[in-house]
Amino acid sequence: MEITNSQTISAYNTAFHSGQLKLRITAYTNDDYSGTAATWEPQVLAPLFERPNSDSVLKAHQLTIDEKTLGSDSLTFTGKNLVDSYFSAYNPNSQPYSNYGEYFSFEEATALNGVVTPAKIKAQCDKTLPFMTKQADKDWKNTQCQALSANGLKINQAVLMSQNPQGGRIYLAKKIQ
Repeated sequence: MEITNSQTISAYNTAFHSGQLKLRITAYTNDDYSGTAATWEPQVLAPLFERPNSDSVLKAHQLTIDEKTLGSDSLTFTGKNLVDSYFSAYNPNSQPYSNYGEYFSFEEATALNGVVTPAKIKAQCDKTLPFMTKQADKDWKNTQCQALSANGLKINQAVLMSQNPQGGRIYLAKKIQ
């Protein structure tokens, strides 16, 4: 997501560095916001990069997604210090289009060797299927994995996540419809 307003970026980064930036989530036991409330404050995102710096940050982390291969059955990408990645495929012959995606973390992302295919997404799906505990989740996941067996699937989304030495996350995402 690109934020172009430099005042917004400055205010966000100032609040982040001073410890004033907080995200508070309160969940209730009932849909009408009644009952027992549980509140927690998860870690907020890292500082934002201003546009002139974002290109150099992406270059330093060697984050690239080859747009020429987006929409094909074999997408190429690069990434240094990848902590997570997400790729999805779709069947251009089905109406409506359905997307089937999987996350690859750390070594899994590196093991892709810069190329992802629908078969690799299916293999990841199959790998995570045994970890599903609820039958409804297992059934849903199995349907997703089976859909990734179809012929003619194309990669329509790629998200690469890297990390800088300060622990900040750097994201590069490309998607076609």
